[in-house]
Amino acid sequence: MSSLLLLVLSALLTSALCCDWLSHYSQMSGESLKLIKSMGGPLTDERPVPFPNKLYSRIRRVPVHSQLAFVEETLTLMAQLFDNANMSTAGWNQTSTDKFLMTIERQRDDISSCIPSKTSAVAGLQRYFRRLEKVTLLHTGASRGAWEQVRRESWAHLVQLDVLVQQIRDQSARRR
Repeated sequence: MSSLLLLVLSALLTSALCCDWLSHYSQMSGESLKLIKSMGGPLTDERPVPFPNKLYSRIRRVPVHSQLAFVEETLTLMAQLFDNANMSTAGWNQTSTDKFLMTIERQRDDISSCIPSKTSAVAGLQRYFRRLEKVTLLHTGASRGAWEQVRRESWAHLVQLDVLVQQIRDQSARRR
């Protein structure tokens, strides 16, 4: 009996934490978007690899727990891209860059509380980020232009994650 009660309380707490995460995601995301723009100059239009629009389209049709795992994995992979010893070549505002990375990591940590177990996201996301890193940072020696491309792609992901999280919020509101 007590294990059943513990399971129910755990599910309620997880749900409450997730709702809390959803309620402040917009603020955190807005901060991330503002910071990524302030790190450097205008965002480039150059796309080093095709953006994974099909992944985002597919993820919109899966259960919410998989969508949450996708958001978490995207934020994790994005943070890993920026965790590069050669980032000094980017020439970005260091304060904005540090704040941006802290905001991304906080979003990722906060969403982790919403995922019931290690749910895998859509296949192909890791492959996309590996290809992005290879084409931009590894082949160019992490040049300033390559970092600008990474910043542009990261901004595009943050915008798409906003759309996805809004869909999750809408689904959550309809269930209440």
